[in-house]
Amino acid sequence: MDNPLNKHREMFFFHEAIRCFWLGYTERFKRFSVKCLDMFGHLPQFFNTYQIKFYHGLHLIETQKKKKSKETVRLAIAGMRDAASMSEKNFTNKLQLLEAELYSFEKKSDLAIASFDAAIASARNSGFTHEQGLACEKAGFHCRKEKDRGRALKYFQQARECYEEWGSSMKVDSIQKELERLNI
Repeated sequence: MDNPLNKHREMFFFHEAIRCFWLGYTERFKRFSVKCLDMFGHLPQFFNTYQIKFYHGLHLIETQKKKKSKETVRLAIAGMRDAASMSEKNFTNKLQLLEAELYSFEKKSDLAIASFDAAIASARNSGFTHEQGLACEKAGFHCRKEKDRGRALKYFQQARECYEEWGSSMKVDSIQKELERLNI
């Protein structure tokens, strides 16, 4: 029989990981997401496993930009591909966003833009406003990196609108700062 304390611990780590991701606490996110993967990562059909793999995959892409190792990111994408095959509405946008970020990392800008746009549309169609905002935000950073100021502005404005609708003043403020940097 499962120990109820373990269930509470699993949920605590899961919620802390998600909270730290959205607040930008990368080191804390890493610690909690690794604990989650250790605790329930072996349960491939468990919804929270896929959620953590998605956010962990995005985190890895950010950190891999420095380490140049893509194998773990490819595993996260494979996990999202499995999840999307079982629940298209819940996971297709996540798969597309991970692929977009990998294409961006690999400097395949046309594929990255197409995947960002697909992730944005898919998140919108699924009603995931926060993930639509995240895809817009990541697309904005990609375009800024590519020196495409006009497109970056468009994506960041869309991200701000999504985060306003979602009700996250912290994310709205963060995106507003990015918009101000672009307008200078």
